[in-house]
Amino acid sequence: MVHIQGRGKKTQTTLRLDELPQGPIASSEPLTQEERGPAYPTVLLQARRNIDKFDGCVLLTRVGGFYELYFEHADEYGPLLNLKVAQKKTSVGPVPMVNTP
Repeated sequence: MVHIQGRGKKTQTTLRLDELPQGPIASSEPLTQEERGPAYPTVLLQARRNIDKFDGCVLLTRVGGFYELYFEHADEYGPLLNLKVAQKKTSVGPVPMVNTP
């Protein structure tokens, strides 16, 4: 006879209504899609946030063994550095980028 062990005893938790947390949620209202902006891939989203956060700085993003410029930094500084400006294809649309050697 072979004994096969099951997943264990099923349990059920019961709470009374007055035990549930009450009151407003601490966070603000959720942002709409327009307020959040386009849904860029993670690397581009982080680059966009850092460009906005550090106004007056040039943001170089390290991707593997390369450094890249995105958005307006690619358009503005790529030609000054004699680097070719390309387009990174995303689901939101093409994004200007420069890939350094």
